[in-house]
Amino acid sequence: MTRAARSRSAASTGLSNGVMVSIVMGVLLAGDRARDAETAGARCIQFLVQPSEIDFDPVTGRLNRASVRKHLRRWSRAERSRRREAHDMPKIVDHDERRATVLEATWRVISQQGLEAATVREIAKAAGVSNGALAHYFANKDDVLIQAHKLAYQRVYDRVAERAAGLDTFELLSEMLHEAMPLDDEKRTEALIDLSYMGRAITNPALAEVRADSMVVARGWWTDGLTAARDAGALRADLDITLTVNELLVLIDGISVQAVLYPTEMTPDVQRSLVDAFLDRIRA
Repeated sequence: MTRAARSRSAASTGLSNGVMVSIVMGVLLAGDRARDAETAGARCIQFLVQPSEIDFDPVTGRLNRASVRKHLRRWSRAERSRRREAHDMPKIVDHDERRATVLEATWRVISQQGLEAATVREIAKAAGVSNGALAHYFANKDDVLIQAHKLAYQRVYDRVAERAAGLDTFELLSEMLHEAMPLDDEKRTEALIDLSYMGRAITNPALAEVRADSMVVARGWWTDGLTAARDAGALRADLDITLTVNELLVLIDGISVQAVLYPTEMTPDVQRSLVDAFLDRIRA
């Protein structure tokens, strides 16, 4: 057999049956420092998808390893470039979902360990994110408390909205009051956060301003509920709405303080009896 024939035969056999795969894998392992044979095999398969670029020595009919290395280096550069692009591509993050996750973690830390334990580090740990990631959502501990405070109010509004369908104005007012009371662990945590917030707001003007804004919204919410019930004839016609809103807010704050500090005294049953007594006084 002539040398040219041997070359053609070796090339045909190598490419059709994969006889030369082990040789190419050896080159890959030696030249690219692959971590394991499985990785080398995967790269070999990628490399061999272009058989026309694999050269054979025309004299010996053997694989030209220098040519393989040349093509491998070119492939490796392209692969590294692809990986850099994939690494640099920004991840799609649902910031609202991430913020909700962080706030839920904040609630867990506060309810289980207390407000003083609600450091950025502890919250990040509970949320399963890095301290740096948490910095995208909270500037400092006061900011954490502000967001938790807002969430506490929003939770009350959301729970009432979910149950409002089919209720008359008096039933809705009753639902509003009961949802604002620390009747279970979740609502007690809400009360704890609000009381902790008020304690800090006394000496922190920024926190005090946020709390004042929350109270404006709350007063409007209670005013609307009381006015609707009175206009529907469910409450006394002579009811002073502004005075009643103030009474109601004092009732909520007082019960919340008692329930947080003295839970064995201000039990859920005692809370309900106080709410019912208040409603009976203003009912038509």
